[in-house]
Amino acid sequence: MKLSGWIRLNKENLEKIPDGPGIYKIGYPRTLNMAVGSDKEGLLVIGSATLRHRIGQFHTSIREDTKTAPHSEGYRFHALGMAEFFPTENLRFKFKRTNNEKEAQRLEGEELVKYQDKHRELPPLNNIGGR
Repeated sequence: MKLSGWIRLNKENLEKIPDGPGIYKIGYPRTLNMAVGSDKEGLLVIGSATLRHRIGQFHTSIREDTKTAPHSEGYRFHALGMAEFFPTENLRFKFKRTNNEKEAQRLEGEELVKYQDKHRELPPLNNIGGR
């Protein structure tokens, strides 16, 4: 699966994201030590949804001090104080537009399984049980 190149996560770049469904990855430009091996991409979350809307919700949520933040992974980023270790101005994302939401969800599942098979854990902000 081919995704776009890495794009800095900021308001200007959010406006360039397509509106339709797709898969996205949000990361930080440094290697992360995992349970097994290292993640050289620095992935923090893998997700799928309407791209511009969902990545925009993450961008909003990392700055909000509320449990009703519109993006649970963004909320966790903020609530856990991760900006201290991953300054928000250096966050980046990449994405792949899909034909429909079902395809996006399938690709997200495949990417999460590959990640977990490789590292024996999910990216830090992905959480099976919600908040």
